[in-house]
Amino acid sequence: MGNQFKQAGVIYETHDYNIFKRLSGNRAVTAARAKKIRTSIEKNGYIKSPICVNELMEVIDGQGRLEALRQLDMPVHFYIEPGAGIEQCVTMNVYGTTWSMYDYISSYAEGGDAGYIRFRQIYDEYGARVGGLSTVNFAIKCSDMDNESIKQGRYTCSVQEFKDGKERLEKLISFMPFVQKVNGNRNYLKFAIIFAMGCEGVNADKLLSKMEVKYADISPICNIPHALRELSRIYNYNSKTDKVYLDVDYDKYLRGKYTWYAKKWGNKKEV
Repeated sequence: MGNQFKQAGVIYETHDYNIFKRLSGNRAVTAARAKKIRTSIEKNGYIKSPICVNELMEVIDGQGRLEALRQLDMPVHFYIEPGAGIEQCVTMNVYGTTWSMYDYISSYAEGGDAGYIRFRQIYDEYGARVGGLSTVNFAIKCSDMDNESIKQGRYTCSVQEFKDGKERLEKLISFMPFVQKVNGNRNYLKFAIIFAMGCEGVNADKLLSKMEVKYADISPICNIPHALRELSRIYNYNSKTDKVYLDVDYDKYLRGKYTWYAKKWGNKKEV
């Protein structure tokens, strides 16, 4: 090959899987991911694809391959990238299997960020019961989830937000059997219920009792204001006084929270 190529590094081989360590903040290897790689190797053979480690033998890229090779009792090929850490790990995974939002949250939580620790804790406790990260985030923030802030380490969750979020999710759980029976975007309905729980004049027990009877009358949900109007209609049913207008309350809330919203939509809505 003459001078066409030059050696750019050293590739090592080992059967000693115990020398490798998990990098703190890296996502965990799922059984499904390892099985997928193992099945591919068994079916198509293994083309040597070195994993990347740092000088401490912490795996920067290739955890799934390492686990699959361990299960198959096959040698591991690896190269050492001195000084590599969690930033390089995240960057390399952009081109591999995409990180989920939970992977990012767990990574920053393991790095000691208090806001991410609280976010992960509340998600681990309630996520499966209320249907995902976006609902948990709305319970904490009363706004849509900002994925870029989460990825870039700018997400915050104060002690008070953590406390308020847990209280809202506890209340939401009682509504979940009825939410699951409503057509349309159920996330928006969950968001609307969460917001309603914090509105002055809304009695949670009354709303729940009305939902038990009237949930089948809710039209397919298409956005949050629509969900809020449907909740208001149900809450106000057969009530001559103490009526609520949750979509108006939400509009006022957004105007107070976001300057851009008030500029975009002009004068305040009135009932």
